[in-house]
Amino acid sequence: MEKMTEGERLELKEIYLQRLENINRNRSKPLIENIKEAFLNVPYSGDGNLVSTPKHRAECEECQGIYNYFVGKTWEETLDKKYYDWLDHGQSFFLPLAWQYYLPAYLIQRINGESFSTLYFLPNEDPELVEFEENRINLLTSRQCDVIIEYLKIPDELGQGLVIYEEYKILETLNYWKENYRNALAKEQNTNE
Repeated sequence: MEKMTEGERLELKEIYLQRLENINRNRSKPLIENIKEAFLNVPYSGDGNLVSTPKHRAECEECQGIYNYFVGKTWEETLDKKYYDWLDHGQSFFLPLAWQYYLPAYLIQRINGESFSTLYFLPNEDPELVEFEENRINLLTSRQCDVIIEYLKIPDELGQGLVIYEEYKILETLNYWKENYRNALAKEQNTNE
């Protein structure tokens, strides 16, 4: 692959920034409102359902730090910028109920920070974590899965045709979340019958 010139890099950056401006102007606010509505009735997980067990937290500074930062906090409180890194880090450690509860704050922080990561939405390939992830995803409603899909479409649109874009990963991730959406919808329909 040939090395990119400074002019080519600037051109790609300009394309990216124009796409980002368009998303900020047309999609960010409605998506944030949809996220808030989708997660409106999710109850606080409870202090005991945030991160790991008390015994593990006593041995793990990382888990104890996350626990201390989030204990008793509403997800709306964590929209403050000082929680940005904590929300990001917590995505790996939150127990299922806490993950679902704080997920809207994570998504909104990412949108507001113009940092559209797909990292925590990739299909899990670690066999030891599959059940943990399934327990999280099974809590989500179809509406919640739908706003995650809408969020994931943004990095897809931002990166298309750009050198840094890994199309297979985002398409795989979007398909994974579309399947999660279909499963949640089927579960809801079966419950309503």
